[in-house]
Formats: sequence, C-alpha cells, structure tokens
Amino acid sequence: MENLERALERVLESRIRSSLASGLLLVFAAVLNCGAVTTIDFNSLPDSGDGWTLSNNKVILNGAGPYVLTGDARAKMTAVLVSADATVTISNLYLKVKETTMKVDDGKNLQLFLAGVNSLESSGGTSAAIEVEGSASIAITNAPYDVNGQLTAIGGDYSA
Repeated sequence: MENLERALERVLESRIRSSLASGLLLVFAAVLNCGAVTTIDFNSLPDSGDGWTLSNNKVILNGAGPYVLTGDARAKMTAVLVSADATVTISNLYLKVKETTMKVDDGKNLQLFLAGVNSLESSGGTSAAIEVEGSASIAITNAPYDVNGQLTAIGGDYSA
C-alpha cells in the first residue's frame, strides 16, 4: 500500500510540474506576441521613445505597449497620460505632481500591473492621483511575477 501511495504522489507531482510548465510557456508565448517591452525610466527621461512622448512634463503613452514605468520623478513633477488602450507595469515608480498623476483618456482601457512599491501622489487641491475619464476603464492587479506589488495613490485635499 505504501508503494502505491508513493507512486501516486510521484504521478501527481509530475502532473503538477507539467501543468506549471505549460502555464509558464503560455504566458511566455503571450508576452512574445505582444512584442518588445518599452521601459520608461523616470530617472533619466529622453523626449520620446517607442510608443510614447514627453510633453509639458507629461509622459504620453500613445501605443499599446507593453510599458514598464520605473524611477523617481517626484522632483521633476512628471505625470502620465494614457491616450491609447495600453498595458502598463509600474515597478518602483514614484510620482508627485500638482495635477492628476496618472490619467486615462475617455474611451481608453488601461491594464495596470503592480511590481515593487509604487507611489502616485497629487498635491493639487482637486486633482486625483489616478483619473479615469468618461467611458475609460482601468484594471489594476499585481504583476504575475510579483504577488506583493503595492500602490499608494494619494489625491489632493479635495479629491480621491
């Protein structure tokens, strides 16, 4: 009976490993189909990059991504405007501005993944940390590789 139980355990372990491997391959394949990831480092922002531009202290995401936003721009007062349906991972990102920190344009959809510790803060009286206009939508979840991703979003004194 003990031998049978051990044999069953080995079969189950093998199936679990196989299922995990299959799942990881599917995720990897999905990432490959998305194309290259565009990383935007707020510590050293150029004027533009693949699928984004910098204008009036706003990083404007005008492509689908996927994007990874990282760095500390609290001293630079740089915000993010999502002007296209996009997939974005924020990874140890720190933004503080006097207006809305991250805004999703009307009719656009943002899939936002969290990795590391992130902070979006608006010091403007009626400005939200994250603004989703009209029929826009946002889905926020942890990045698949970081189940402990965190986001602190602080709006102005008279907003969320």
